[in-house]
Amino acid sequence: MARDYMRRARRCLMDAENAFNDSDYPMTVRSQECVEMSLKAVLRAFGIDIRKSTTSAML
Repeated sequence: MARDYMRRARRCLMDAENAFNDSDYPMTVRSQECVEMSLKAVLRAFGIDIRKSTTSAML
């Protein structure tokens, strides 16, 4: 599962970079998704399962 999150994070980063290079600034929000996916990957790699309800409660 951690590898899948990292794969998704890489894809989000590529999308964000392409959007930035194309001056499509609203789509650069994908960089935030990249950070979120990367964090989830690290947490999963350490055996920590963060669910949406837990994440929302933390906010």
